[in-house]
This record gives sequence, C-alpha cells and structure tokens, in this order.
Amino acid sequence: MTIETSHYASATRRVQPSAIRELFSLLSRPDVISLAGGFPSAAALDLNGLRGATERALILSVATALQYGNSEGYEPLRELIAQRAKTKGMKLDASDLLITTGSQQAIDLITRVLVDPGDRVAVEAPTYLGALQAFQFQGADLQAVPADHEGVRVEELEAMVVQHRPKLLYLIPNFANPTGYVMSLRRRKQVLALAKTHRFFIVEDDAYGELYFRDPPPP
Repeated sequence: MTIETSHYASATRRVQPSAIRELFSLLSRPDVISLAGGFPSAAALDLNGLRGATERALILSVATALQYGNSEGYEPLRELIAQRAKTKGMKLDASDLLITTGSQQAIDLITRVLVDPGDRVAVEAPTYLGALQAFQFQGADLQAVPADHEGVRVEELEAMVVQHRPKLLYLIPNFANPTGYVMSLRRRKQVLALAKTHRFFIVEDDAYGELYFRDPPPP
C-alpha cells in the first residue's frame, strides 16, 4: 500500500536528515577514531562493574529488575541523583526528577511541554545538532546567538531577547558541544539575570559537567 505524503502528520514535513545518525554510522569502522560524538572507547567501559551490577540486580531484585516500573524512573536512582544534586546546591527531591533514555528524550519532552509551533527558541551558535532537530520538529523559530570562549555572548543575547522574546534558551554551559568551551561564572549570573527580567526558561544540557581533568566547572 502506498501512502501519499499528504496523509502524514504536518510535523513530518519539518523532519530533516539526522547528522548524528550519519556520524554514528562511521563509528563501526575499525579505521575511524571519531572525536565528534560522545562515543567512549570500549577500553574505557567498566565491564566488570556493569557485569557485577547486573548480577546483583538479578539476584536481589529480580521482581523489579525485569518488570515495568514507575514512569518517573527507578526511585532509588532518583533519590541518589537528588542527593548528588544537593551537594551542588540544588534543592531537589526524588519527586522532582524524571529518568529519561538519554538527553535527547529529555530535550524532546521539554520541547513538547514548552514550545508551540512558531515560538522562538534561542540557542548558542554552534550547538548540539540533536537539540536543533527536536526544536525544528516542534516548529520552533530558532534564534542563534554567537558564543565565545566564555560562553554565550550576553550583549547579543540581550538584544535578541528584547527583539524576539524567546520562550526558552538552550545552553550547554559545561564543555559545550561542539566547541568544548566552559561558560564563566560571570556569564552564568548575567544569563540568569536576563531570564528573570524577561521571563524565559533556561534549558541546561549538562552532559559533560563531570568529565573534567583539572578544575570543575562553575556552579
């Protein structure tokens, strides 16, 4: 059976080819070492630890390990994440948290909740391609803001916010993808002040915040 294009949902007309899918298709090649994605070396994977954790789960909690769970995610894991967040000054309880299958699902869910077609979404340039795809699929009007070694440039951000009134700002302040820059504490405070004044959401993608070699990134 052939289905005409007009029979699909209108959102499908906003779908673009996935650069990430094309990138990951190269990673299976033995002659390629890619630094373009968060794809760790197999030698860095804790196989013994993962194997031991799986065995403990099957021995101690098989009834929950192999069953459906709460849609919010495994409660002991949420409690652990909340405890770790409190050490960083964040006031979170397990009930405030939702476990997702990676950041891409989280970005997609946030976009569905906050963004209507035509809403403006501010992003630093350049930024994570997967987030751009999620925003575009929802019909967002993307507004790019230039960034430098300190992160998003606040003067340009403020001018864009005053002119376009974005619904949200998407940032990767710690080791940004793809530049690797860390947003300075001064810029973080300035961006937060702008968000309070102009009433827009900040979506922080902190995929790499704990992967540092020397000093940790600012709070």
